[in-house]
Amino acid sequence: MLPVAEQGPARTNVRTPSWLAMLCLSRLSLSLIFNAYAGVMPLVREDWHMSAAKAATIQSAWHLGYLVSLFVVGILADRYGARRTYLISAAIAAPTRPASIKAVTEGPSSRNIATLTSAPPPVSIPSGLN
Repeated sequence: MLPVAEQGPARTNVRTPSWLAMLCLSRLSLSLIFNAYAGVMPLVREDWHMSAAKAATIQSAWHLGYLVSLFVVGILADRYGARRTYLISAAIAAPTRPASIKAVTEGPSSRNIATLTSAPPPVSIPSGLN
């Protein structure tokens, strides 16, 4: 054991940076996508008149696209830095959110989503999201 004078400075009251907490929360939220598909697929298949094979093909294609994107983003992160790559990709993805929300809330499966969340089907989305 080192003498007290040779030990490093005591770390008291260390706070986690808010950006790190948000990054961890975003990664946690992303991981929920992998489970959500299996949970909603029985209901969505009925609305979309899909066979189990078609539903499995969609899931497989999504995973393949995700796999390819990991390689591409990994190469970009190595070249330009992880933080810059993350922020730029988030900025590129952000404009697609309102369209995604509109498709989910007003699309053919809004009844199924409302059933899963035990909420009445939405009539419209807030004007700020259009």
